Amino acid sequence: MTEPVLRIEDVLETSIYQLDCAISHSDADQLVELLRTKQKRLLDEKEIRNRLHQWHAQRKMRDRRLNFKKVAISSSIFLAVRIVVKQLTEERKVKKVELPYRAQNLPAYSILEGVWDKPTSTQFSREDQSWVREGSHRIEDCHTCNQRGKVRCHHCHGSGRDKKSCSRCGGSGRITELKHRHGQGAPKHERVRCSKCNGQGRIDIRCNRCNGRGEVTCGKCDGETRLFAYEEIQAQTRVDTNEKVTSPAENLKANWLSGATPNTRLEKITFNDAPITEGAEVVDTGKHYELEVFDVHQLTFFYKKEDREVFIVGDKVLPVDGSYLYDWRSIIYLLIGFLALAGMVYLLFTLYNG
Repeated sequence: MTEPVLRIEDVLETSIYQLDCAISHSDADQLVELLRTKQKRLLDEKEIRNRLHQWHAQRKMRDRRLNFKKVAISSSIFLAVRIVVKQLTEERKVKKVELPYRAQNLPAYSILEGVWDKPTSTQFSREDQSWVREGSHRIEDCHTCNQRGKVRCHHCHGSGRDKKSCSRCGGSGRITELKHRHGQGAPKHERVRCSKCNGQGRIDIRCNRCNGRGEVTCGKCDGETRLFAYEEIQAQTRVDTNEKVTSPAENLKANWLSGATPNTRLEKITFNDAPITEGAEVVDTGKHYELEVFDVHQLTFFYKKEDREVFIVGDKVLPVDGSYLYDWRSIIYLLIGFLALAGMVYLLFTLYNG
C-alpha cells in the first residue's frame, strides 16, 4: 500500500505559498511536532537579555544609554520556513551536419530516432551534450554547386580578372615628372597622367583566387559533388532556482536565515514522467525541493518613544531597524573633529608652501 502523503501547506503554521511538493506522514509529523513544542524552546528572559547585551557591547559607536539588562522586553517564538525550489529544464534542438562525401560507410538502416527518445537528464546542474541521431545518415547531392564541384569565384565575380593598385602612381592615376621646355627657362615638375595605368589608378590582372578561371572548388562538398549528411541532437539543461521564506513576521528578511542552523531539513526530488509532446523543444523535467525550518525569537521593547523589534535566529541577533543603536552625538563630534583636523592640515600645508 502506498504511504499516504500530506501537502506542506497542511502542516505549516503559515502557508502563503502554493507548492506542488508532497511530503510523507513521517516528515509531516516532524513538522507538526516542531509547531507543537515551540514554546518549550523559547529562551528564558535571562538568556535573552544576556545575548542582547553581549551583541550590543560588541557594536562600534553604540548608544551606551541603551541597557538591555534593564529595558522591558517581550518575547515570543515562531517558525520560519525557507523553501528553495530548483527547476530542471531541458532544451533539445536538431542540427543538420553536412560533410564532403568521400565514400563514408552508411550505418545499417534503422528507424529515425525521436528527439526525446533518450531519457532526459536527472542532474540538477547545467549540462550540454550532443549525439548523432540514429537513422538520420544519408548521401545527398551538393545543393551549393549543383553537383558540379565548382562555384563562381566571389572575389572576381566569375570574370577571372582582378584589379590592383598601380605601383607606379600609388593608385592616384597621376605622377610627377620633370619637364624640360626649350627656351622657357629651367625645367619644372608637373603632375601628369600615369602611363602605366592610363590614369585609372588600378591595373587589370588575373584573379589570384581562381587563377583566372572564374571558378573555385566548392567549399561545401570540397569538389566531391555529393555530401555525407546526418542530424545531431543537441541537449542543454539549465537549473532555475527560486527561494521563498514564509513566516508570521513581515520584517523577517530571507538572507537573515542564511548560515543559520535549521531545526530540521527536508529534501525531495520529483521528476516529470508524463509523455513529452512531439515537436516540443523545451521540457520541465524535474524539481528539487529543500525545506528548512528555523526557530525565530521575536523581541520587542520600547526605546526612544518607539517600539523596537529584534529577531534572534540561532546565534545571530538581527534588528529590524538598527539606526537607533548608534550614538549619533559621538559620531557627529568625531566627524567635526576629523573635519577640523583636515582643515588644520590644509592650513599648515598652505602656509608652508606659501
